[in-house]
Amino acid sequence: MSEAADLELDLRGKNATPYAVGLVVSQLDSEVDVPPLGSRPLAVSLNKVELRSLSLDLIGYGRVLCRMHFSNQPLATTVGEARATTQSQERLLRQRLAVAPDTPELHAPRWKTLRLSNDGFPLALSEQVLLTGVLASADWRPLTLCVKSKLHAIIIIAALRGVERFNLAPIDAIAEQERAHASLAILPMETLANPGRASVPSIAARLCEGYDIVHLVAHDIFVDGEPSLYLDNRQKDSL
Repeated sequence: MSEAADLELDLRGKNATPYAVGLVVSQLDSEVDVPPLGSRPLAVSLNKVELRSLSLDLIGYGRVLCRMHFSNQPLATTVGEARATTQSQERLLRQRLAVAPDTPELHAPRWKTLRLSNDGFPLALSEQVLLTGVLASADWRPLTLCVKSKLHAIIIIAALRGVERFNLAPIDAIAEQERAHASLAILPMETLANPGRASVPSIAARLCEGYDIVHLVAHDIFVDGEPSLYLDNRQKDSL
C-alpha cells in the first residue's frame, strides 16, 4: 500500500462527560484539510462505570466503547466512509486520537480496543488502519524525539506474594522479565523484579535518575473510583 491518509479525532471537554469530538481529514491528493462534520464539534458521552465493569473483558470493553464513542451517527458514518475510501484507493488510514491537554480523563479509556462496529476487529489490530495517540502541549518549548540508541529503560515487576487472598492471580516475574527484555533488547535497561525491590521508595529513587521508558507490571485496583497499584513494602514475603 502507498502512504497513509490522516483522519484526526480531537477529543476535549470539561469532566469528559460529555466530551466533544472534532474531526479533520487530510487527504494525500489535497493541499487542504477537510472538516467533514463542519466546525462544530459533536457531543459524545462515556459511561465510566460500565467500562470499568468490563476492564477484564477486552472484547466486551471494545464493543461497548465502540457503541458509546460512535453513538453519534454522523461521526460513525464519516469515519466509516473515510476507511472505505482509503481501502478502495489501496491506501492506509492513519487514525489519530488527539486528547486535549486540559482533559486528562480522556486518557483513561482503553482506546486500543476501539472498533468501528460490534462485530469488527479492534482498530489497533487492523492491517488497513494505523491507530495512534497524539499528545498536545500547552508549552511553547519545542519537543524532540530522542535517538533510540540513547534511550534508557527501567523494568519494574511487582510480583507480590499472597495476592491470592485478594482474588488476584500471581505474576510470573521471570516470564514477564523475559518478555520485557525481548521487547526492549536493544536498549540499556535496569530491572526491579526481586522481592522487596518494587517499592515506592525504590521506584521513586530510580526514576529520579532519569529514564525514558518505564515498563511496569503490577496488579491494580479501583478504590472509590481511583486507581491504585499493589507494590512491595520492602518486605520479601508480604504486600
